[in-house]
Amino acid sequence: MSLDQTIFNRVAAHLLAQGRPSLSGNGWECAYRGENGLRCAVGCLIDDAHYSEAIEGHSVQHRDVVQAVKESLSLRHLPARTADLLGDLQHLHDLTPPDEWREGLKGLARQYDLELTV
Repeated sequence: MSLDQTIFNRVAAHLLAQGRPSLSGNGWECAYRGENGLRCAVGCLIDDAHYSEAIEGHSVQHRDVVQAVKESLSLRHLPARTADLLGDLQHLHDLTPPDEWREGLKGLARQYDLELTV
Protein backbone atom coordinates (compact mmCIF):
# COMPACT_ATOMS: atom_id res chain seq x y z
CA MET A 1 0.00 0.00 0.00
CA SER A 2 1.30 3.45 -0.88
CA LEU A 3 2.24 6.03 1.73
CA ASP A 4 -0.57 8.31 0.52
CA GLN A 5 -3.18 5.55 0.77
CA THR A 6 -1.96 4.62 4.26
CA ILE A 7 -2.18 8.24 5.43
CA PHE A 8 -5.55 8.76 3.73
CA ASN A 9 -7.00 5.61 5.35
CA ARG A 10 -5.83 6.66 8.79
CA VAL A 11 -7.07 10.24 8.50
CA ALA A 12 -10.40 9.30 6.91
CA ALA A 13 -11.12 6.71 9.61
CA HIS A 14 -10.16 9.21 12.31
CA LEU A 15 -12.26 12.09 10.98
CA LEU A 16 -15.35 10.01 10.30
CA ALA A 17 -15.16 8.33 13.73
CA GLN A 18 -14.52 11.59 15.57
CA GLY A 19 -17.29 13.40 13.69
CA ARG A 20 -16.41 16.87 14.86
CA PRO A 21 -13.53 19.30 14.44
CA SER A 22 -10.65 19.61 16.83
CA LEU A 23 -10.80 23.14 18.21
CA SER A 24 -8.58 25.13 20.55
CA GLY A 25 -9.71 26.17 24.01
CA ASN A 26 -11.34 29.32 22.62
CA GLY A 27 -13.54 27.14 20.39
CA TRP A 28 -12.77 29.15 17.26
CA GLU A 29 -9.45 27.89 15.94
CA CYS A 30 -8.69 24.44 14.60
CA ALA A 31 -6.06 22.62 16.61
CA TYR A 32 -3.74 19.67 16.09
CA ARG A 33 -4.67 18.76 19.66
CA GLY A 34 -7.98 20.22 20.73
CA GLU A 35 -10.28 20.16 23.69
CA ASN A 36 -11.37 16.78 25.08
CA GLY A 37 -8.59 14.87 23.31
CA LEU A 38 -9.79 15.72 19.80
CA ARG A 39 -7.28 15.78 16.95
CA CYS A 40 -7.41 17.33 13.51
CA ALA A 41 -6.70 15.56 10.23
CA VAL A 42 -2.95 16.03 10.56
CA GLY A 43 -2.89 15.93 14.36
CA CYS A 44 -4.09 12.34 14.31
CA LEU A 45 -0.86 11.42 12.50
CA ILE A 46 1.42 13.05 15.08
CA ASP A 47 2.51 10.84 17.97
CA ASP A 48 2.48 12.36 21.44
CA ALA A 49 6.27 11.99 21.57
CA HIS A 50 6.63 14.34 18.58
CA TYR A 51 3.85 16.79 19.41
CA SER A 52 4.57 20.26 20.79
CA GLU A 53 2.16 23.09 21.50
CA ALA A 54 4.53 25.23 19.42
CA ILE A 55 3.03 23.76 16.21
CA GLU A 56 -0.46 25.05 17.02
CA GLY A 57 -1.49 27.87 14.72
CA HIS A 58 0.84 26.71 11.94
CA SER A 59 -0.15 25.02 8.69
CA VAL A 60 1.04 21.58 7.71
CA GLN A 61 3.69 23.25 5.51
CA HIS A 62 5.45 24.77 8.53
CA ARG A 63 8.83 23.13 9.13
CA ASP A 64 8.01 22.12 12.72
CA VAL A 65 4.75 20.46 11.67
CA VAL A 66 6.50 18.69 8.78
CA GLN A 67 9.17 17.47 11.19
CA ALA A 68 6.59 16.16 13.67
CA VAL A 69 4.78 14.29 10.89
CA LYS A 70 8.01 12.85 9.46
CA GLU A 71 9.19 11.65 12.86
CA SER A 72 5.78 10.19 13.73
CA LEU A 73 5.59 8.30 10.43
CA SER A 74 9.29 7.36 10.44
CA LEU A 75 9.96 9.21 7.20
CA ARG A 76 13.26 10.75 6.14
CA HIS A 77 11.55 12.85 3.49
CA LEU A 78 7.96 14.00 2.98
CA PRO A 79 7.17 13.72 -0.75
CA ALA A 80 5.60 16.81 -2.31
CA ARG A 81 2.45 14.90 -3.32
CA THR A 82 2.04 13.64 0.24
CA ALA A 83 2.53 17.16 1.61
CA ASP A 84 -0.18 18.36 -0.79
CA LEU A 85 -2.51 15.58 0.38
CA LEU A 86 -1.89 16.54 4.01
CA GLY A 87 -2.67 20.16 3.20
CA ASP A 88 -5.91 19.17 1.50
CA LEU A 89 -6.90 16.93 4.42
CA GLN A 90 -6.14 19.78 6.83
CA HIS A 91 -8.29 22.16 4.78
CA LEU A 92 -11.12 19.63 4.71
CA HIS A 93 -11.05 19.43 8.51
CA ASP A 94 -10.70 23.17 8.99
CA LEU A 95 -13.14 24.51 6.39
CA THR A 96 -15.80 21.85 5.78
CA PRO A 97 -18.71 21.02 8.09
CA PRO A 98 -18.31 17.50 9.55
CA ASP A 99 -21.51 16.27 7.89
CA GLU A 100 -19.79 16.96 4.53
CA TRP A 101 -16.48 15.27 5.38
CA ARG A 102 -17.38 11.96 3.71
CA GLU A 103 -18.16 13.71 0.41
CA GLY A 104 -15.00 15.78 0.73
CA LEU A 105 -12.97 12.63 1.36
CA LYS A 106 -14.53 11.02 -1.71
CA GLY A 107 -13.42 14.03 -3.75
CA LEU A 108 -9.88 13.85 -2.40
CA ALA A 109 -9.79 10.11 -3.09
CA ARG A 110 -10.65 10.80 -6.74
CA GLN A 111 -8.17 13.67 -6.96
CA TYR A 112 -5.28 11.61 -5.56
CA ASP A 113 -6.31 8.27 -7.11
CA LEU A 114 -6.96 6.74 -3.69
CA GLU A 115 -9.75 4.62 -2.26
CA LEU A 116 -12.08 5.65 0.54
CA THR A 117 -12.40 2.41 2.48
CA VAL A 118 -14.41 3.56 5.52
